[in-house]
Amino acid sequence: MSSGAPPAGSSGSAGILDASWVAPTTNADGSPLTDLAFYRLYFGTVSTPCSGSAFFQVPSPTNSPQINDTITYGVTGLLAGALYFAAVTAVDSSGLESDCSPVASAIARSAGGSAAGLVGSIADIGAYGGSPVAIQGPVSTLTGLTADLGPHLPGATVTFTATAAGGTAPYQFKWWLWDGATWTMLEGWSTDNTFAWTPSTPNPNFAVGVWVRSAGNTADRPDGYPANTGASGAIPFAIN
Repeated sequence: MSSGAPPAGSSGSAGILDASWVAPTTNADGSPLTDLAFYRLYFGTVSTPCSGSAFFQVPSPTNSPQINDTITYGVTGLLAGALYFAAVTAVDSSGLESDCSPVASAIARSAGGSAAGLVGSIADIGAYGGSPVAIQGPVSTLTGLTADLGPHLPGATVTFTATAAGGTAPYQFKWWLWDGATWTMLEGWSTDNTFAWTPSTPNPNFAVGVWVRSAGNTADRPDGYPANTGASGAIPFAIN
């Protein structure tokens, strides 16, 4: 059943999209997924359909999908010949929703047309970085990012401190440096919420950034990315 209004123009010639994706098998912490309830198949004519108001709720045929289980679903009520974008999430019995899958696109074929009329296909949209989407529980967010007071000069060490809330402690942090053109990793994931940086050259465009993720999360990205935008931050820091 669709939640929200279908995309504008869908009242024209009836169109269909054939969507398929690989079912998830694990939770975000790597434990087996045993309480999968349904999927949300987000769709629309813009390239970022997830998490919009237009989606179909697709029941899962099992609470515990197996590796390479594939879900297929026919999206109806579209405008034939129009380009649509789609992404999928998984929702467990507690209502926790996974991150959005990568977006796929296809042109809707007419309801009476053959499958050959489909340009492109929405396939494996349940995959994230080569792995099935995972149910994501409460995520952590940055609540503060500060730097100690000067002097802000080459050769002078500056200590940055990050604080976080939500998700699961102890939090893990990953530190980055922006030089005005490129982000470079300063320090990999650790539970240390402080980072001491000694700049060697002046640069008015420096910025120091940090990612945060919950304990047990092994994904190399901020917690809940891309839906959660609060798990990363940066502070401009000119070195004169």
